[in-house]
Amino acid sequence: MSSILCIGNAGIDLIAPVGATWPTRAGAWQVVEDGLEVKVGGCGYDTAIGIAKLGVASKLIAGVGSGGHGQLVRDELERQGVVLPARCTHPTQATPLELLVADEGGRPSAMHFVGASKHVDAKLLRDLHGDGLFDDCSAIHLSGVGLLPGLERQDFAQALLDILAHAPCLELSLDVSLHEHRSRDVWQRVLQPLLGTGCVSVFSPNYDEACQIHGLPRDATIAERWAKDFFDFLQSRYDGLAKDFVLIVRDGAHGSVAVDAGGREVRMRAEPVEPVDLTSAGEAWWAGFLVGRHRQRERREFDRSAGALVPALRFAHAVAARAVQVRGSSAWDFDDLVED
Repeated sequence: MSSILCIGNAGIDLIAPVGATWPTRAGAWQVVEDGLEVKVGGCGYDTAIGIAKLGVASKLIAGVGSGGHGQLVRDELERQGVVLPARCTHPTQATPLELLVADEGGRPSAMHFVGASKHVDAKLLRDLHGDGLFDDCSAIHLSGVGLLPGLERQDFAQALLDILAHAPCLELSLDVSLHEHRSRDVWQRVLQPLLGTGCVSVFSPNYDEACQIHGLPRDATIAERWAKDFFDFLQSRYDGLAKDFVLIVRDGAHGSVAVDAGGREVRMRAEPVEPVDLTSAGEAWWAGFLVGRHRQRERREFDRSAGALVPALRFAHAVAARAVQVRGSSAWDFDDLVED
């Protein structure tokens, strides 16, 4: 049975109650009466968990520490049925940590401490390839580029290319994480090793991330030609863009827009729901999309035109809609979405 492999971060989330705010000036205290939630999380973790809960074999490459926090991450992944190779545990670096504060609308902001995520690099990738980790992977997903420094290096992209040449992987997808102060030029340098080498076939930033990469201010929602213009922008910036490259711009409750190399565009509406927790909405969307594409491969209905993405996009939005109605990925229940 083939599997989906995520490469991303996994660690400990410290989550402030909804409505709490960061102190706005030096020396000030913000007193919060409610308690702090402590849980396992991370974009790689949440996506891998979602894939497993949707009934597909799931693997994760994420750096964790050898102490108690790392053990907590490893135990939870094992409980959820996600494979985390032993090589991913670093003997001295700390397990990644995130401090999250969500506003009244449930939209999160975070401070990310990288820690053992620095362990995810080209050497680890090659070692795991030697162990046979990639031998049954039909898809590889790079989750949260911008949170793992090693994913931004040219040698990491080259290791991926070497692995793809010998692995059964049919699709490599890429997600990014929004930075408060990252310019368009910095993003171009960060993404060049991955987009410029042609190894990425599906790139799906959310609208805020796409605006930051494009260097444009955000409007209320995606304009009629915005996604196509962004696709043209990427083509002009990355000469080595994959010939069958597909761009998907996600815009939360407004849905998503997919554009393929032939200029064809597909718009997908999101299912209207009353959200409880938007913290991992993007990761749930990715889990649904990756599993939707996996099902297409299993049925031999797989190609990379925008139109062929419709079933996977529809399933991704359905999974995300389900996920945001509960708090935390550990509470996701997708049993009725699992195929026999």
